[in-house]
Amino acid sequence: MWAFAILAHNPGSQLLDAVSKDVFRRLDDFSPQHIAVTLWAFGKLEASPGAVLLQVSLSVTCTFLNQHSLLLLHHGLVL
Repeated sequence: MWAFAILAHNPGSQLLDAVSKDVFRRLDDFSPQHIAVTLWAFGKLEASPGAVLLQVSLSVTCTFLNQHSLLLLHHGLVL
């Protein structure tokens, strides 16, 4: 996805749909950064990742941010 977005080459809806489904199946393997780059690529290509992938990605990212915020808060309190 990143390469297609960098090259500004939309590979077509069939491939984008297949990528969206594959990302959804493998979402547990993705870090928040990978999710963000994937969603950025869809946006750059003016394509929709699909409502389900977008919602799940948002949920995963919010969970990560909440955990990270708690770690920063804890670190600040310990110092």
